[in-house]
Amino acid sequence: METRTAAGGPDVMCSIQCRFGGPPVRRTGGGWKAWALGWLCAVGTGAAASAANIALEGTGILGVNSAVNSEPGTLRFNGGVRANINDGNDLTRVDNWFGNAGTDMGQAFSFVGIVWNGMRYDTITTLTLHMATFGDGGWFGAQNNGPGAGGLLTAADLIEPTVQISTDRGQTWSTVAHTSDYLALMDGHTIGGGGNPNPTWNVLTFHLNTPATRVNGIRLIGENGGTADGNGFIGVFEFEVEATPAVDTDGDGMPDAWEVEHSLNVGVNDAGEDPDGDGLTNLEEFQRGTDPRNPDTDGDGFNDGFEVAMGSDPLDPSSIPDNWALQGTGIMGTKEAIDDGPELETPHFQAGVLANINDDDNTTRVDTWNGTQPGTVSFVGIVWDEPLDAGRPVGRLELTLATFLDGGWFGVNGVGPGAGNALTEAMLVDPRVEISRDHGATWTVVPHTSDYIERLTGHRIGGGTVPNPSSVTATFTLATVAEGVSGVRLVGTEGGTASGGFIGVFELRVKAFASDSDNDGMNDDWERQHGLIVGIDDSGEDPDNDGLTNLEEFLAGTNPRVADTDGDGLSDGAEVKQYLTDPLRADTDGDGLSDGDEVLIHGTNPLVADTDGDGFSDGLEVALGTDPKDPASFPANQAPLGRGILGTKEAIDGEPGTPVFNAGGASSINDGNLTTRVDTFNGGNPGTVSFVGIVWDTPMTRPIERLELTHATFFDGGWFGPNGSGLGAGTTLDEADLIAPTVQITTDGGASWTEVPHTTDYVEALTGHALPEVAFGAPTTVTARFQLTPPVTGIDGIRILGTEGGTASGGFIGVFQLATIAVLPASGVRLLNVGIEGGQIRFEFDSTTGVSHGVQYKEALSDAAWQSHSTVAGDGTRKTVTDAIGATQRYYRVVNP
Repeated sequence: METRTAAGGPDVMCSIQCRFGGPPVRRTGGGWKAWALGWLCAVGTGAAASAANIALEGTGILGVNSAVNSEPGTLRFNGGVRANINDGNDLTRVDNWFGNAGTDMGQAFSFVGIVWNGMRYDTITTLTLHMATFGDGGWFGAQNNGPGAGGLLTAADLIEPTVQISTDRGQTWSTVAHTSDYLALMDGHTIGGGGNPNPTWNVLTFHLNTPATRVNGIRLIGENGGTADGNGFIGVFEFEVEATPAVDTDGDGMPDAWEVEHSLNVGVNDAGEDPDGDGLTNLEEFQRGTDPRNPDTDGDGFNDGFEVAMGSDPLDPSSIPDNWALQGTGIMGTKEAIDDGPELETPHFQAGVLANINDDDNTTRVDTWNGTQPGTVSFVGIVWDEPLDAGRPVGRLELTLATFLDGGWFGVNGVGPGAGNALTEAMLVDPRVEISRDHGATWTVVPHTSDYIERLTGHRIGGGTVPNPSSVTATFTLATVAEGVSGVRLVGTEGGTASGGFIGVFELRVKAFASDSDNDGMNDDWERQHGLIVGIDDSGEDPDNDGLTNLEEFLAGTNPRVADTDGDGLSDGAEVKQYLTDPLRADTDGDGLSDGDEVLIHGTNPLVADTDGDGFSDGLEVALGTDPKDPASFPANQAPLGRGILGTKEAIDGEPGTPVFNAGGASSINDGNLTTRVDTFNGGNPGTVSFVGIVWDTPMTRPIERLELTHATFFDGGWFGPNGSGLGAGTTLDEADLIAPTVQITTDGGASWTEVPHTTDYVEALTGHALPEVAFGAPTTVTARFQLTPPVTGIDGIRILGTEGGTASGGFIGVFQLATIAVLPASGVRLLNVGIEGGQIRFEFDSTTGVSHGVQYKEALSDAAWQSHSTVAGDGTRKTVTDAIGATQRYYRVVNP
C-alpha cells in the first residue's frame, strides 16, 4: 500500500491506492467478469473542479522512434485503432506491436500522446496513462527484457519514460521535466499471460514540474519493454491529459489570450463573427488553429473555410483541396451530333441551375430535358477563368448522375428500362472526355478509361418504389494527366425515353491523379476522407470489423468505417468474399429486393433478378405474394413483363396509331403504382380514338383471360365515350356519356391488330362514376374489366381501343394502370396474408376463372380426413376466407376439383 501526495498548489489530490495486476471488474459480453488478479481502490478529495481531460478534444498518436529525440517518429496502431487512445473508454485498447507487419526496423523507443489542431491556452498539469501490459511487452522498460508471461515486473525491467511537448502539431518535440509514480507502481506489477488475463492493466500518473500552455502536442516517449518484435512495444487502454481551462472572460469559448493575440474583442461574445470572410467563425478558427484575421492561414491559395469543407488541412500548405470543379463554372447543354462544334451547341439546364453542377452538394441537381426540341447529345462540364496551373492537373472526373424514370444518363436515345427498373448494358453508351485550353471555345477529345458501364449496369432508375431521381456515381480517368486546361467536359448520347433522352446531374467533380505518400496502396485523399492515417501503412487494419481490410475497402470503394456501406443488411466483407454481391449497391441484381433480404429472409439469389426463371423479378413476386423460388408460382398480371403503349387514331381499325404520352410516361401504365398516371390529351391534334395496351418482346405462353383498366378521369375527359361528351366538374357520368371500347391483339409486335371476342362491365362500372369536384382537380379512379372469350395465347401485344370521351381536345383517355391477367395453373393456389383479425382466422388466395375452389381444414395433420369449410366460385380475382377460431390450431388448404 502506498500513500502519495501530489504537489501543485492549493488543489491537492490525496489518494490511497491499492493495486495488483489489472483493472477493476469490467463488463464483457453477456455478463460481468473480473479481469484483475487483485483489486484497485481509490479514496480522496478528487481533482479541482475546474480540471478537465482535454485529450478528448485532440487526436491520439502512437508509434516508434529510433531514440528519445525531437523527431516525430513513425506512427503504428495494432490490435485496435487510433481513436482508442482517447475515446474515454477503458475497455478499448491499442498497441504498437509490429508482429503482423514484419519488423519495427530496430526502432526500440515507443511514444503515445495527443496532438491538437490549435494551440492549447489551458494549463496542462498531469498526464495519466492506462497501460495494457501483455505477456511479451506493453510497457516502457529495458528492450528485449521481461519476466515472461504472467510474471512480475522488477526494477530491472523498467525505464522511466520522458514527457515531451510540441508547438507544431507533432513535427518537432522538446523535453519537459516531470515527476511520476511509474517506477513505483510498475515494480511488482503482474503482466498478462500464463493463467492471467492478457493484457493486464495499470494506471500511471505523470506531473509536469512546470505546467505547459500554448502547446498543440504532448507525448510520453521511452524505451520499449518486453521481448516481442525483438525489443518490446507498449500497449494503451487510455491516455488522459488533465488541464486547467484558460481564462475566458466573455464565455464565448475562446480564451482571452487568444482573442488578444488575434485582435478580437475580449468582453464581447464574438464567437460567431467571421472577420476574414473565409467561411469559418471565430470559434471555428480557434478550434481548428487557423488565423481569424487571415482567410488563407497556410498561404496555399485556398481559403480556410474552403479547405475545411473539402477535407484538406488549412494549416498545411502541401495539403490542398483536390476538387478543382469548385473553382470553376458549370456548363451543360445539348447538341444534335456528338462531333458538332461549339457553335451548334445549345446551353440547356432544366429543373435546376448551373451552380448545382459543382456546388459539392449531392442533393441539388439539374438536367438537360428539352421537351421536343432537337438534340440527341448532351454534355456537362466545368470551365475556369484562368487555366489550371501545374499544381492542379486534371486526372479524373467523378460524375454523380440523377437518373429519372424516363432518362438522365448517357445511353441509347429513346430507350429505358421503365420506372424503377434496372439499366442494362445494351442501354448504355460511355461518354467521351474533352478538354479545352481556350475556356470552351474549342474542345479536344482525350483518351480515358471509366467504370461508367460497370457502375450503371444493374442500377435502378427512379420511379415505382425507387426515389425519382435515383443516384449513381461513375469515374472517368484520363490516360494522361492534363495540365494547363481551362475546361473539361463529358459528352455523349442521351439515354431515356423523355425528349429523346437527356442527362441529369447531381454533381461533377474534377480531380487530380490520386497520390499515395505512405505507399500503402490507398489514395491519401481517400484516407483523409475516411479518417485513416496518411503517413503510416494502415492498409491491413479493419476498423469497422466487416471482414475487409482498409486496402480491400479502398479497392472495393466501400467505407472502411461503416461495416455495411450500402445498408443492405450484409457486411461489406460478406458481400465481397461470400456472396459476391456489390457492397456499394443495396440491390445488386436490381430486382427490388435488397441483397440482405434476398439472403437472410427470402432465400433468393441476390445475383439473379429472377431466381426461379418465371419471367417475374424476385421483388415483384414478393410484393405480389407469389414464391420467387418456384417457377410454378407467378403473379396473374403479366403486364409488368411488357411495355405500355398509349396513343390516338382517327378510326377504330387495325392500324398501329400515333403514340401520345401526356403528363406521364409509358411506364405509368404497368408499373403497379396507382399514384402514377398518363393520358392522351393532345390539344388540337387530329385523333378521336384512343388506345392503351401492353406489348411483349416475345409471345406470351400463358393464356391471357382478362384485362383490368383503371382510368384516371378528369373533369373534361379521360374515358371511352362519344367525342365531346361530359357535363364537367362535380358531375357523374351517365350511360349516354359512355361507349364500351373493343379489345385487339397483335402477333407481329404491333404492326397490325385484330379484334377478339370479349365481355365487359365497362358501361356498368362507369355509369354514376363521379368526376372531380372542381375544374382541374385531381383525377378520380374507376376500374373496368374485359373478359376474353376464350383466353388468348401466343400473342405479343394486346390493347383496348375506343372513341374518346370528354370535352378537352375532342376527348381523351387517362390511365392509372392496365393489368393483363393470365390463367393460373390449377396447382398454383397459394394461401396469402394469413392472420387473425377481429377474433377470426383470415387468409386470401387468387382464384381461377371457372374453377370451384374447395376450402378445407384439419385440427391436426394426423387427422384422417380434411373437413369442408366452404366452396368459392373462381373469377380470377383475389378471394378472402374467414373462419371462427374454434380450436387451438387449424390447418387450411384450397383444392380444385
